[in-house]
Parts: sequence; C-alpha cells; structure tokens
Amino acid sequence: MKILGIIAEYNPFHHGHNYQLQEAKALTQADVVIVLMSGNVVQRGEFGILDKWQRADIACQSGADLVVEAPLLASLQGADYFASWSMQCLSLIGCTYCLFGTESASAQDLEDFLTWEHEHHDRLQTQIRQRLKTGASYVAAMSQAVEELHPDLSFDYSASNHTLGIQYTKANRFLEQPLKLIALPRISGLSGRVLLSGSQIRQKYQEDSLFPDDLPPLTFQRLKNSKGVSWEDYWPFLKYQLLCHEPKSLRTIFGMREGVEHLLLNQVAQAGSFEEYVAQRTSRRWTRVSLQRLLMATLLNITDAQWQTYRENWQNDPVARVLACNKQGQTFLKQQRNRKIHLFANLTQPLSKSYGLNLRADRIYKMNARGVVQDQIMGRYPFRIKADQSAKNG
Repeated sequence: MKILGIIAEYNPFHHGHNYQLQEAKALTQADVVIVLMSGNVVQRGEFGILDKWQRADIACQSGADLVVEAPLLASLQGADYFASWSMQCLSLIGCTYCLFGTESASAQDLEDFLTWEHEHHDRLQTQIRQRLKTGASYVAAMSQAVEELHPDLSFDYSASNHTLGIQYTKANRFLEQPLKLIALPRISGLSGRVLLSGSQIRQKYQEDSLFPDDLPPLTFQRLKNSKGVSWEDYWPFLKYQLLCHEPKSLRTIFGMREGVEHLLLNQVAQAGSFEEYVAQRTSRRWTRVSLQRLLMATLLNITDAQWQTYRENWQNDPVARVLACNKQGQTFLKQQRNRKIHLFANLTQPLSKSYGLNLRADRIYKMNARGVVQDQIMGRYPFRIKADQSAKNG
C-alpha cells in the first residue's frame, strides 16, 4: 500500500491545509492519508485554539483518512525534536511517504542544503557560536551564519516551513527505512481568495475580525460555536505556579537553562496579564515561542526527571491515540496489525506510562478559566466519518 503521512497541527485548520490535503491525494494517489496531529499542546508552546477532537474531525471531513495524536515528546519541543519524533511516529505507523509544505523549496533543494551543511559543519558552528555570544537566539544565529556562508542559496532558510522541512529531511535520513519525501510549495491565494496563515487567523480571532470566507466552513462554525482558547485563559493558573516556585525549584522544570528561571520569576506578581508578562521578557535571546514552551512545561508541572522517564518509556513502548478516521482509515487499522506502535482508540484499556503526560495536558486544558473546553478524556472516541461526508470543508 502507498501510505502517505502528513505532520500537522491545524491550529486551526485553514484553506491552505485544505489545499495541501487535496493536492497530497492528487499527487501521490495514496491508498491511505494519515495525519499525525499535535494534541491539545501545539509546537508554539500554547494550547490549540480548538481542542484536538474538533481539529481531527475537521481534518477527517476534509480528506484525511486517519488522524493520530502526536506524543507530547514532539509537540512541546523545538523544530528539530518536533521533526525527529514526528518522523519516527510516521515510520512506526507504517507510512511510506511524507508530504510537507514549504515556502518554495523542493525536496531536492532541502537534501542539497543538508549535504552543504555537512560539508561546512565546522565553519558553520564557529559562526553560530560567535553570534550566540552577541545575545542572538540559536535560530537567528543559524540563519545569519547560513546567509553569510551560503549567499547563493536558492531559498530563504529562515522561513518557518523551510526550517521545518530541513528538519524533516534530516530526521528522515536517520530512519531505518526512510520515507519518500514530497515538498509542496505553498500558494498565496486560491480562487481569488487570500490564504491566511494560522497565526493571522488566531490574531484576527482575538480581534473579533474574522469573516466566514477567511476559513473553511467547518472551522469557522466550530470557532463560532466553541469559543477559541488562548494563553490568557490559563494565566491565573500559570501565575499561581510561578508564585509557588523559587529559582532552585523552577530550575527542575523541563527545558530550564542558562538561568532563565530568574527571568521568569522576576516581578511575576506585578504582571496583570499573560500578554504583558511575556512581552516584558521577550528578547533576541528568548523569543516568544521559546518562552511559551518553558511556560507550558511550568503550567503542566513537568520536571526534567519526569520528561526523561517519559521519553524512555515511550521509546520502549511507543503509543498514540486515534482521534478520527473514516472507513478507509478503519480498514488500515485492522489490516496493519504488525506495526511497531500501539494505536489505541479509547481509555477503557490500561495505558502504559508512555501516554501519561498527554493525559496531564488534556486535564489542564479542560480547566480553561472561561469554561469553554469539554472534557478531553472520559467518553471521548474517534470520530468516524462516512465517505460521503468528506470534503465538506472545501
């Protein structure tokens, strides 16, 4: 079987995602399209604007055959680990192809860049270290070094999708059976419609300026009915967590390094909102996204020791939850019983420690201060979409 994997967050599912799914099916003629989707915690260090069940449902009604929840190992980390763990999941599930979006680069462009990077590794690392000393973040230092050492590069390395695409390509090289990679350049518009990015949509949502045409119908309706989630909803809980810590104890939280715990605790009692708190701490060294990942780990109270145990447990017993599927996806699940990862549908069966932190994230997500989030654990089962119901979200 030709099994296509797509790594996504759908935060929220927009016109560009819909285009990608339709093009993926047309380009590959895949027998099954599997989406590995971040759960309620997404890679930018925040909660999904819609819960994972709703996002999975929309994806399945828009062309995906099976939506599987990515482990927190992927979704609460930077691009390199996000890509590495996600590619491992696709391989364990049994995917033979992986399609991802880029701004403009082809899969071969990304392969060529990695070859260049390997050949110039020492010079590149020297340049990066010099820029880190000036206070630049690692991402910024890397981009500046590449720009100086490889001025004739045919694509913008710093573009977010190129950065992720390079990490997917690198991770794929380490798989026992590498997947066939397909890069799909993004388009700026479709049928006279400007395609908004996820961040643009979330911003417009917060400003109450979204129009129905800005989003696929299902997404717009879900946001209208469900009331989207933001970091601000969890500020009281995060502030409580921070106020309970001293630098020594906060240093035990996963990801804390270089004395950032002092930055996070400085005058936290005076901060009136999440936006105010983060804005005061964002810098060239500590970007908003890197801070948000640290704060999410703090909110979830994940210590470094717990994270290491979780990682070891998952490596020994990889598991993932099925969030949505159609008939084709169900058939795949029944036929592929020798896969190297345990895909489960509900919580009636005993679970290993490999899923515990995902459950913790779901429980905290449910505590939304505005009460707009349904229970994420009990009584939740995969959405099963009939074939004639798909493609409603075009």
